[in-house]
Order: sequence, then C-alpha cells, then structure tokens
Amino acid sequence: MLVNGSVALGDIGWFRRNHLVPVPEVASLDELNEMIDRWDIADEARRIGARARTVGEYFAIERPLLRPVPDQPFETGLVLPVRVDRHSQITVRTNRYSVPDPVHRPAAPGDAARLAVDRL
Repeated sequence: MLVNGSVALGDIGWFRRNHLVPVPEVASLDELNEMIDRWDIADEARRIGARARTVGEYFAIERPLLRPVPDQPFETGLVLPVRVDRHSQITVRTNRYSVPDPVHRPAAPGDAARLAVDRL
C-alpha cells in the first residue's frame, strides 16, 4: 500500500518537529533550503515503525505515479476582492494595508489582492 494523506501529513509534522524546532538559524533561504535537502536525503533511509520498507523505498514505488511539474508557472496564492477606503487602505482578511495614493479612488470591478505565503 502506498503512503496515504494522513501518513504524509504525519511525516510533515515529524519532519518539522525533528528538524525545524527550534527554528534553525540561517543567513538566507538558500542556506535553509540546502539544509532541508540534506535532511530529506538522510530521511530516505528512515524506517517508519515496523514497516517493511524505508521512506525512500516507498517513494521509489510512488515516483512513477506522480505527474510532472507544469511548464508554466501557476499562482498558488488566494485572490480576494478588496475595496480602497477613504484612508487609502485595503482590508485583507482582518489586516489593513496602506496603498499608494493614486489608487485612492472608487472601487473598480475586479479590484483584488493576491495573498501568498511570501507577499500580498
């Protein structure tokens, strides 16, 4: 049987608890990504409980079933409608953000904020 979603989510929690708590001190995201790559490679030899195969062996079985990454980039952020208020601010969820004054105008159809992990 291949790893199902609940096991995969449990593995993410295991990885976070064992490698990212406490938060590693790094100089850049590139350095953190290199550390995570090393941990991920080392994790391939790990055996979960009394399972017959290692994490890497299970992934080797699953790899041919995965679809390729799309050639075109795709947006993973959440697009939310916004309205500019009289103070030149927009509200996204429960937070207010200032916007440049030229944007201070009546709401136009389609005004939206794109909320992503690393930017608004």
